Amino acid sequence: MTIEELEQNKENKKYLEEKLIKIEDIFEDNEKIILKPKKLELFLNGVKLNLDKQDRNI
Repeated sequence: MTIEELEQNKENKKYLEEKLIKIEDIFEDNEKIILKPKKLELFLNGVKLNLDKQDRNI
């Protein structure tokens, strides 16, 4: 999808539902992610954290 396609279809609910993923769907298996203070500080400073499913409570 291009920016132009998105602009042309921004009012088309069916198109948006087919093309976009809701943030709720991404995190549906995780109610929350608990970060230790150091990881939280890194995250808040813009560092991308790559967490595997087993690392959700770090």
